[in-house]
Amino acid sequence: MGALLQTADGGLETYRGAVYPWHCDHMGHMNVMWYVGKFDEGTWNLIASCGITPAYLKENARGIAAVKQEIEYKRELHAGDIVAVRSRLLEVRDKVLRFAHGCATPRPARSRPPRS
Repeated sequence: MGALLQTADGGLETYRGAVYPWHCDHMGHMNVMWYVGKFDEGTWNLIASCGITPAYLKENARGIAAVKQEIEYKRELHAGDIVAVRSRLLEVRDKVLRFAHGCATPRPARSRPPRS
């Protein structure tokens, strides 16, 4: 991904991509499984920016595990939308790295015509 961009809220942009038609459910919204996948990609970029790379994990016989996730959906995403994940570290302790991701479209999502 290259260098991570710092966002106005002090976080980092850890993922940017697009919503493809196959990401969408029967209602035309991006399915929840794809949100989690995009957040997972953001997580790997975030922890790599802290020095916790796949090489570090392998060389030091370490691993990571997600033990708690809270997701709040505020607006649907549709095919063609561009998605950016912003991430912030909230807490660092022995064996704990707590962070938050936010997902947004960097430009306004296109309007959807009414269904007939």
